[in-house]
Amino acid sequence: MRVLTTLLLLSLGVAQAVRPGDVAPNFSLKTEAGKTVSLNSLRGEPVVLTFWATWCLVCKEELPELNQEARAAKLKNMYAVSATDSAKDALAYFRKNELGSVTPLVDAPGTKGTSTAASVARAYRIIGQPVSVFIDKAGKVSAVHSGYMPPEQFRVYLKTIQTP
Repeated sequence: MRVLTTLLLLSLGVAQAVRPGDVAPNFSLKTEAGKTVSLNSLRGEPVVLTFWATWCLVCKEELPELNQEARAAKLKNMYAVSATDSAKDALAYFRKNELGSVTPLVDAPGTKGTSTAASVARAYRIIGQPVSVFIDKAGKVSAVHSGYMPPEQFRVYLKTIQTP
C-alpha cells in the first residue's frame, strides 16, 4: 500500500504544468503570416502563453476577455497554442472572432517532432484547457493559471512579469 501511495504522489507531481520559478521551455511555432516565434527570441520581454481549444467552452468565454486585456495592457507577446486543433481550424477561429491582440501559434506545414503545438503543450506539461502561463523577461515562469481566469486575475499575473 505504501508503494502505491508513493507512486500516486509522484505521478501527481509529474502531471502538473510548469511551475513558478521554472525556466520556461523553449518552443518554435509559426504565426498565421508564417513568422517563426521562439521563446528564446523573446527573452527580455514578458510573454503570456494560453493553451486552448476550439471545442473548449471555457476557452470560448475566456479568449475574448484575454484579448481585451492584452489590448488594454499593450501586451505584444500574448500567444495562444492549441495542441488539439488543426492549424486551419485554430486560425479560422481567431479570424472569425477578431482576436487580434492574441496571436495564435501553429505548426508549420509539414512540421513533425519537437516544434509542434502538441509538443509545446507536452513540454509545458499541459493537461486540459485553458491554461495560461506567464513568463517573465528572464524566461522564467512567474505564474500558471488553470481554468477560467477572470480579467482581474489576468491583470495581477501580468504585473508580475511586467515589473523590472
